[in-house]
Amino acid sequence: MYAVFDCLYHDGKDLRREPLSARRPVMVRSIGSSKTLVPSHRLATNGLEAFRVAKRRGYEGLVAKDLSSPYVEGRTTRWLKVKVHQEDEFVISGYTKPAGSREHFGALLAGCL
Repeated sequence: MYAVFDCLYHDGKDLRREPLSARRPVMVRSIGSSKTLVPSHRLATNGLEAFRVAKRRGYEGLVAKDLSSPYVEGRTTRWLKVKVHQEDEFVISGYTKPAGSREHFGALLAGCL
């Protein structure tokens, strides 16, 4: 299955300047009764409640969208990725010798997974 979250063009018409609230119904109609394509789900109308639902269901996070926003390429404040678990994993691959007041090591060389 593939969750679809937006429709930028339909029948040769550019919808990017239209608000998400207008693009989404076009997307849902275009998908129809497909078993492979499904519209992304709205967890709740209230952002805090949507966050609670995502947390309860064990989701990694959610995307908060402004329904009045047109499509904008790149990062924007109208669509925000919100992580449920505010944590990351790192691997320590090296260190420097201690200097100054440091006794055991100077700095860590860490990589993000």
